[in-house]
Amino acid sequence: MQNSGEHQVPQTSHRARPYMLTGGRTVPAVELGLESRVATTGNVAPEKLNLEHAKAWQLCQYPTAVVEIAGKLGRPVAVTKILLADLIKAGAATTLAANLIEPSSSYDLLERVLRELKKL
Repeated sequence: MQNSGEHQVPQTSHRARPYMLTGGRTVPAVELGLESRVATTGNVAPEKLNLEHAKAWQLCQYPTAVVEIAGKLGRPVAVTKILLADLIKAGAATTLAANLIEPSSSYDLLERVLRELKKL
């Protein structure tokens, strides 16, 4: 039995501080936007990565947006960008062009959105 003066550590997993995951870095080595898609290259085995990088690598099996990876990791976007930039620099991942909408159709899309907003 514990006495009332002892501090009990919760049984949930400990979450590292963001600066611990990035080695104190605040700027990624590779420029990544929220919509940038990242995918693994197959050039680096995940066993050679540390735990946080391996988690990010696992989420990049298919081209995935940076913001989606951050959400699934439960980490701030800034931390996720640094982790992904590390993977890219190591050759474990690559970025793909974010082709969200075709430039020729962007005006048509905006017109449709405007019409739908006016209906509200």
